[in-house]
Amino acid sequence: AIQDEEVKRIASERERDGDMQYMVVWVRGEGEKESERTWVPRARLEGTEVHKKWQARREEKKVAAKAALAELEGQASRGGTASGGIGGVTPTDAVRAEAEEEAEEEAEEEAE
Repeated sequence: AIQDEEVKRIASERERDGDMQYMVVWVRGEGEKESERTWVPRARLEGTEVHKKWQARREEKKVAAKAALAELEGQASRGGTASGGIGGVTPTDAVRAEAEEEAEEEAEEEAE
């Protein structure tokens, strides 16, 4: 089984032959210039903290997408602007949070 200490982060996901796979960025080994990236089946990651974080982040993105859609639909029906989002998360908040998270991940990679 994969250990959390081995995985830097999950970068992406895809479905192949009905199975979910994740692009894993591995912790860089001694002397390596770049972190290795490989596709890993869901079964090997289930139960790990990195997988739980990925799932939570995906759920946050779904909420943000719903908020953005609701805002756009609200603007179209009212001819104005919507505020408040869904669950208090506005599309702007979600985009800002995602950009900050990506910047943190890039900074971590550069620091290593």
